[in-house]
Amino acid sequence: MKHPVKSSETESVFWHIIRCPSCKNTLTRTRTYVRCRHCHTRYYYRQGILRLYAQSRISKEVKKQKKHFNWYADSKKQSYDAYEMTPFWTNVDRDTFDRWLPIVPPGALVLDVGCAQGRSALPFIRRGMHVIGYDISNALVEIAQKRSLSYSHTKKSPYFFVGDASNFSFSDASFDVVVLHGVLHHLPNPASVCKEIARVLKPGGIFFGLENNTTPVRCVFDVLQRLVPQWREEAGEVPLISKYMFTCWFCGTGMSFVCRTRVFVPPHVINVFPSNIAHWILQATDMVCIRLPLVRSWGGLIEIIGKKNREYGISNEL
Repeated sequence: MKHPVKSSETESVFWHIIRCPSCKNTLTRTRTYVRCRHCHTRYYYRQGILRLYAQSRISKEVKKQKKHFNWYADSKKQSYDAYEMTPFWTNVDRDTFDRWLPIVPPGALVLDVGCAQGRSALPFIRRGMHVIGYDISNALVEIAQKRSLSYSHTKKSPYFFVGDASNFSFSDASFDVVVLHGVLHHLPNPASVCKEIARVLKPGGIFFGLENNTTPVRCVFDVLQRLVPQWREEAGEVPLISKYMFTCWFCGTGMSFVCRTRVFVPPHVINVFPSNIAHWILQATDMVCIRLPLVRSWGGLIEIIGKKNREYGISNEL
């Protein structure tokens, strides 16, 4: 495949492993569009960002998510940046990536599925990893592109594009790491998505996920959200996810994984405090609650760390 412009290492890898979302065949690139060599579907660039999806082929659920997150990108009520920077999510993200990043080998190729405005991509980019990220919201992808401009002249400059997160248009065994940070509960058919995660991971590759847990005390959060909404949620067909669901969805894929639940205090309480105090509350309550036999499974979020191929099993200790 010819490259009309000079590419970063990450972008060069992207053009080697990307496939047509419609028929999974190889693509030919020009300066204004990408064309499938087999089905001849064209995918266009807008504002320098590839739109790798066909509007007529995405599901109603995905179109609904696209509309929601385009609105959320710069909403005057609460933008997605403002949502990310609340004391609750600032500290949840901080602890999450502090746990994930040391597990990832240097120079890994990371796929960030549902990358939003770069929230879950930037921690990996800052560590010098190759990151390919995509999201159905063109507005959020444009922000992700801008947020990563300081890395645009490096060999490991990230590559972002607009695409359907439920469609993994990549060749088999392409990535060292796949990340879905709060994304799976937005997508249709999560069982199929889990199969695709396993397919695109290299042998020994790692999967990181963080989702809403099926905790029996979820009703407390739901009531608080109705009284004092902290953000606007637009979940998909499976809004809450359990360890049992992950076990079923990854069955037969060669993935071994461990799960734990986290966050035992509602965000409504955490967001009342300054960030440093919020961080202490989250850590202290997690430390206590995960030691209680019944309560340990009641956290509001469930974290999963998986590894491709059972012979590369990971420790039961997270």
